Amino acid sequence: MGEKNEHNHGATIYFDTRQVTNYPKAHGYIVTLNQFNDPWGKPYQVRVDQAFEGAVPLPSAYHDYLGTELRGMEVFVHFAGRDGDFSTIKDNITSVD
Repeated sequence: MGEKNEHNHGATIYFDTRQVTNYPKAHGYIVTLNQFNDPWGKPYQVRVDQAFEGAVPLPSAYHDYLGTELRGMEVFVHFAGRDGDFSTIKDNITSVD
């Protein structure tokens, strides 16, 4: 989010948004620190390559569909879609779709 830390020395902003305090289910905005909501008011899930190995480990629900990790990627973003259920993969929206 552009916060200055040991991995982001230049405080680069990768996701420019603003905080919403008057509408708790606002989509596309920060509702609480580090929470971004989809169009149905559910939080986006973000996974990153924390080991800096060029792969993002995936949640178990995606193993049959995408494998256990995404090689060559640093970030994986997904949300549960209209039904709000991450285990029903068919309607989930991901950053690899």
